[in-house]
Amino acid sequence: MTGFLAAAGLLAGCGGSAGNSALWEKISRLQEEKNRLETQTERLEAENQQLLEQCSALDALDREIRLTALDRLVHIQIGKRSRLSDQNKDGQIDTLIILLEPVDQAGDIVKSPGQVHVSLWRLDPTAEEYLLAEWALSAEQIKKMWGHSLTGRYYRLTFALPAGVPKKTEDLTVRVEFTDYLTGKILKTQAPVRAR
Repeated sequence: MTGFLAAAGLLAGCGGSAGNSALWEKISRLQEEKNRLETQTERLEAENQQLLEQCSALDALDREIRLTALDRLVHIQIGKRSRLSDQNKDGQIDTLIILLEPVDQAGDIVKSPGQVHVSLWRLDPTAEEYLLAEWALSAEQIKKMWGHSLTGRYYRLTFALPAGVPKKTEDLTVRVEFTDYLTGKILKTQAPVRAR
């Protein structure tokens, strides 16, 4: 009987080398997949442990104390260097540049998550239409617009103006609404805007 099994094994070994190669490849792929899944599991367990530690630390803190410790916006302001501009130098005003400064309760200008709505208005009482243009920016969009210079920190918002903006820009004003994602407050401001 053992001779029969040895002969069968010998025949299977001789005739099945192509099958063995495919089988070894399959075993190798499965081993690689197993290793990848084990690595992924270890990483997820480490992340889970870190999250549990964070939750435990937050649970130990009083919720009201946590909220009062956060910087909260008090108001927004339009920076002094905001302007209408002729970006392509063709003699026609084509761009509105707003330097938006969110201010917290300490009086500091801070980067804060939120969405922005900007509108440009004509104040001339003889005008047929007062609203010239409006734009909306998401929190994801404005987060990439944060900047600073020697004169301050701000969101630098740049908008292409529609055709028909009056050449006399002394009677134009810009309104900005900022929805603060931390508190849900809508902060508003308005300022005249001039060409420079």
